[in-house]
Amino acid sequence: MTDNIRSKIAAWVDSEYGSCPVAGTQLLAFIDSQQSKIATLKAERDAAMKDAERYRWLRNHGDSGCTGKDGYGGQELLIDERLDAAIDAAIAKAEGRKE
Repeated sequence: MTDNIRSKIAAWVDSEYGSCPVAGTQLLAFIDSQQSKIATLKAERDAAMKDAERYRWLRNHGDSGCTGKDGYGGQELLIDERLDAAIDAAIAKAEGRKE
């Protein structure tokens, strides 16, 4: 929350709860805690959106270099962060970017 918005809320709280400053302080603390939760949820949403983008790209493009050599002349399935990195690199290559 921007300082300007918070100061407006604080002024409103003061006008509404001036006779009971504890309630106003608690309300502002609650608002601040919710802003922190919102930021956390936005970060989780952004990570989920990135995962969904990878899934859609992989679904639409099939195997585009997202496997590695297993050391025995075959291929291994990449998992976790290695798979994410391989998909991200393939997306960047398809888009003409370097990563």
